[in-house]
Amino acid sequence: MLLVNKKYIIINFLSIIIFAVLYYISDYLIINYQKIMKKINLSKIKIENKIENEIENEIENEIENETFLYYLWFSFITQTTIGYSNIVSNNGKEVIYITDKSKLYLFFNFLQLISIIIIASLFI
Repeated sequence: MLLVNKKYIIINFLSIIIFAVLYYISDYLIINYQKIMKKINLSKIKIENKIENEIENEIENEIENETFLYYLWFSFITQTTIGYSNIVSNNGKEVIYITDKSKLYLFFNFLQLISIIIIASLFI
């Protein structure tokens, strides 16, 4: 039984690290390959009711300032299913999760959420 518990914990930690890397790659692509990301329809989600250029610049500045620790934290929050409420940027502004990342980022997040179910079902 103890061996099964260790495997469960190790698999979850590996999943956290893998998805943190995927989130980092997603943001890297958004910043450095914007034209390609827009062309293949994986660019940022449209933000309504606000000046798009102003918000895009704000988001890009936030992304550029993030360290890998942020992606690890975000992945850990997702994997442990704690939740995303009250995410605040380095500037103290509240971040609305669904509007500040790309479709690719959301796809990785969806995969991680599915992986939680799969990992849990393997150890039941």
